[in-house]
Amino acid sequence: KYPGDVYDKLVTEMGANANAFTSSDVTCYYLQVASEDLEKTMELESDRFQNLWYEEDAFKTEAGAVYGEYRKSVTSPGFVLEETLMNTAFDTHTYKHTTIGFVEDIQAMPSMYEYSLSFFQRYYRPENVVLLIVGDIKTAPTLTLVKKYYGNWQKGYVTPPVPAEPAQTAERKAEASFDGRTLPIMAIGYKGPAFDPENVSMAACMLLGDLAFGETSEIHKKLVLDEQRVQFLQANPSMSRDPELFTINTMIRDSGDVARV
Repeated sequence: KYPGDVYDKLVTEMGANANAFTSSDVTCYYLQVASEDLEKTMELESDRFQNLWYEEDAFKTEAGAVYGEYRKSVTSPGFVLEETLMNTAFDTHTYKHTTIGFVEDIQAMPSMYEYSLSFFQRYYRPENVVLLIVGDIKTAPTLTLVKKYYGNWQKGYVTPPVPAEPAQTAERKAEASFDGRTLPIMAIGYKGPAFDPENVSMAACMLLGDLAFGETSEIHKKLVLDEQRVQFLQANPSMSRDPELFTINTMIRDSGDVARV
């Protein structure tokens, strides 16, 4: 019902904040609207996610923009490091590439219009969606709106065959060169558990990140404050659908200190 320009006009007129973000596991579309615009928002979004249509030329333009985003990303040494880390850590699982993907696939994307349509048909189904509504609402009338606008959405989600990553048996190392100026950055990744709120190890990983590498930790006091060998220390346990990495990152002030750090 609402082509892109009409959708944009209506969202703007509502004064809504519309945006999206994506990770390796999920894409999240969100709008911040006044409560009186909730029904119109739900009508717009339910139509978009059940009946999306776009022309090939528009798809090619957007696919080209993704390549532009990738080229912007590789101007960051942190992105180059992450890309190298994931490609080194994984052999078969799709976590081998970052969220934006391998550059060869991104470059080929403008030619994949038909594939994009099939992707939409496979993934954008009610069994694969969480609808989260928070704010100045009342539950019963809101659920009535959900049933009105989403109730006829046809099922059809097919779980993708993501290959399990085989067990790693030895340490792996890689170096990434960066075409620009940067201090040395080091990342150490350990294979960690998949996200599961009932898994004690998952909770322990989150706690360990703060205790062992946070601002009150011994190593932070030693390397960041006392010896000032590194600019920062970060520990990032993954909260991914499948087992991923518990990663420790640091930026080293003197390249001669890399081995010591």
